[in-house]
Amino acid sequence: MLKRKMIKNFSWPLKTARKAPEMTRQYPEYMMELPAAERGIHELDATTCIGCSSCARVCPNSCIEMVAFKFGNPLKNKKMQYPRIDYGRCMFCGLCVDECPVECLKMGQKVTMAGWTRDDIIKGPEVIATKRLNAAEVKAAEEEAKRIAAEKKKAAAAAAAAKEKAGGAKAPVAVAGEKKSPAKKPAAAKPSETAPGGGAS
Repeated sequence: MLKRKMIKNFSWPLKTARKAPEMTRQYPEYMMELPAAERGIHELDATTCIGCSSCARVCPNSCIEMVAFKFGNPLKNKKMQYPRIDYGRCMFCGLCVDECPVECLKMGQKVTMAGWTRDDIIKGPEVIATKRLNAAEVKAAEEEAKRIAAEKKKAAAAAAAAKEKAGGAKAPVAVAGEKKSPAKKPAAAKPSETAPGGGAS
C-alpha cells in the first residue's frame, strides 16, 4: 500500500519532467489567451455608426470626442463624425458600448496601447474602425444621399403646392357648434313729427 502511494506521488513529477517548464512568456510574441468578455481597445463599425454622440455623452471620464472621418457611411451618418478615445483617461467601464443605440461600438481583445508620447494612446476612428467604406463606396453613398435628399425636397414642395391650391379653392367652412348670427333687419323709417304741409298733427 505504501509503495503504491509512493509510486503515485512520483508519477506527476515524472510526467512534468518530460516537458520544458514555462518560466515566462515571450511577450509580446506569445500572448496569453484572453476571455471572451475582455474589455480591450474599442472596435468601431463605421458603416453602421450614426454619429449620435451617445457614447461621448455617457462617458464618465469625458474621454470620447467626436471627430471627422471620411471613410464612414454618409447615408447613416450625415455629419460624418465618429468617436476618438483617449485611453490615458479611459477606465474601460463599457458604458459607451451599452449606450450605443446601433451597437456599432464594442470592446475588443487587443490590450496593447503603449506609446512614446501622450498622443500615441489617443486612438481615433482611423485606428479603432474595424469596418469602413473605401473611397469608391463613400462616393457612391454620397451620391445616393444627395439623390434621396433631392427626392424628399421635391416631394415636400409638391405637397406644399397641393395644400396651397386646395386651400384657395375651398369656401370657408363653419365650425361645428358655432351659431350663426341672425341677419340684421333694416331699421324702419321713423314717422315725421309734423303733418304734411308743415302743420302740427
